[in-house]
Amino acid sequence: MVQQRDKEPHFRQGDRVRILDGAFQGFTGGIDQVDTDRRRLHVLVVFYGRPTTVSVDVLWVKKL
Repeated sequence: MVQQRDKEPHFRQGDRVRILDGAFQGFTGGIDQVDTDRRRLHVLVVFYGRPTTVSVDVLWVKKL
C-alpha cells in the first residue's frame, strides 16, 4: 500500500508555485523554505505591494 506522502510532489527552494487553497488562494510566488517534517512550504508572495512569506500545506500548492 502506497502512503499519501509518497504521492506528494517534491518541492525545492526557489520553485515557483501557485497557491490553490486557503487565505492566499490564487497567489503565485517562490518557495523560500521547505519544512518536510511538517509538510509545509514557506512561499514568498507579494501582498499589498510588499513581499510577504506565507506558510502553506504542500497539498495546497501547484508547481508552475
